[in-house]
Amino acid sequence: MLRALFLMFLALSLISCATTPRSVQIGSVFDPAEAAFINQTGSARISGQAFLMTRGGDVKYASGNSVYLIPVTRYSTERFEAIYGLSDCTVQNVNVGTTDPKYMKMMRHTQADGQGRFSFDSLAAGEYFVTTHVMWEAPSGSGLTPQGCSLKKRATVGNGQELDIVLTSR
Repeated sequence: MLRALFLMFLALSLISCATTPRSVQIGSVFDPAEAAFINQTGSARISGQAFLMTRGGDVKYASGNSVYLIPVTRYSTERFEAIYGLSDCTVQNVNVGTTDPKYMKMMRHTQADGQGRFSFDSLAAGEYFVTTHVMWEAPSGSGLTPQGCSLKKRATVGNGQELDIVLTSR
């Protein structure tokens, strides 16, 4: 189920742009030992809120959307750099090749509430990527046009630390 949700999130984030996918070759090989801390129980917490603001000033939340917590590893860093570049928000259609199935098992998943708030509890100290998407449709001359983007943030949390982050675009 987690894999299906992640693939759906990835597909939604990548098809939001109607251009031909840009292909990127990931050189790193996923090392499960490098990400093993995701499965350890700890005393840290990462919570936050995900939203975007429209040009008209309305706020669109990640209401009901999946939020993923992914350990920072060489493999995940290369993937995120390929998809997002230097930005925290992307609508690019990027083909990063086949995803290692072991990578898909080394992440946590939750769902944002009606105001886009989320929380990951009992985390081991470490560095994580937090990612979700905020998408909606807006009227245009030819019907409805997809708006929004996939969001990510890199967060480091220590033992016993509670970190509150905001996933948005500047």
